[in-house]
Amino acid sequence: MLDEIYPLSTEIYNRALELGVTKIILQFEGGSDEGYCNVEAQRPDTEIEKEWRALSWEVRNEREKAQDPGYWQFKKTLQEIWDFESKVEDWAWDHYHYSGAGDGSRYGDNVSYDLVEKKITTQEWYTPDPAYEEEYDVSNQVPFVATSADDQAGDACDE
Repeated sequence: MLDEIYPLSTEIYNRALELGVTKIILQFEGGSDEGYCNVEAQRPDTEIEKEWRALSWEVRNEREKAQDPGYWQFKKTLQEIWDFESKVEDWAWDHYHYSGAGDGSRYGDNVSYDLVEKKITTQEWYTPDPAYEEEYDVSNQVPFVATSADDQAGDACDE
């Protein structure tokens, strides 16, 4: 659980607006003694992105080899978003200290910055690890069953 929610820095906020980002989502995850943060910057696709996403991988590869300027614009646009997400991740780690400590069950916190509505929303989640649950769930214990005539006669038990 996050103790405090931080506003975005002015630098990140302004860059997000320049890139057309409408929502920034920080997805923290832990549970196995290591914390993770995934950043997702959401925005409507540009026309070049719509065009390239509609193409098959085969056609994309052909156009890349042919040095199609549309491909390089598409790649540049995606790289700008990836670089931005990386910068936001660095900022998130500087502000949110997420250890990830736990019993092996996955858990996390999501923080969504909606730049259109100018709202921050949070969500906590938890997913029990089935292997961990079975190991310690008393209802899954199997009763002792005798496997030989001697065991059935009670020789193996102290009664």
